[in-house]
Amino acid sequence: MKIRKAEIKDCPKLLELLAEIGQFHYERRPDVFRADAGKYSLTDLSEMLTDSTKPIFVAVSDCDEVLGYAMCQVKENTEHTVLAPYKVLYLDDLCVDENARKLGAGGQLMDVLIDFAREEHCSRVELNVWEMPDSAKEFYEHHGFKTQRREMEFLL
Repeated sequence: MKIRKAEIKDCPKLLELLAEIGQFHYERRPDVFRADAGKYSLTDLSEMLTDSTKPIFVAVSDCDEVLGYAMCQVKENTEHTVLAPYKVLYLDDLCVDENARKLGAGGQLMDVLIDFAREEHCSRVELNVWEMPDSAKEFYEHHGFKTQRREMEFLL
């Protein structure tokens, strides 16, 4: 298995994995997520592939089959009235094909995106993870992520 930047040929599998994770979220929180809603379209992915601030890394098998992905975004702000200037790598989405889990793809994707963040002189990697059964929270904590802030809700 190796990690590389995503290419246009990877888009069908990326869309498949996006649908898989979308269904996962919908099944656990249908009050928040729509059924059969795609986070990104083929057009969106194609644009991201050419945007250096929105890298997509893929874990691929020896046959170059996509096993998982990490979609990121470099965020920078130097003129916020309250926050100190920052440059962070935001992990927008990470998914490993259900059949390829526990093979190390997720960990390798994390290592590569952390290295990328360092190369880009980011001060940190940020992400958002949902508090729901079977969420990726334990995976991220295992890789050294800690709670920075928490969003809370009161369901009516």
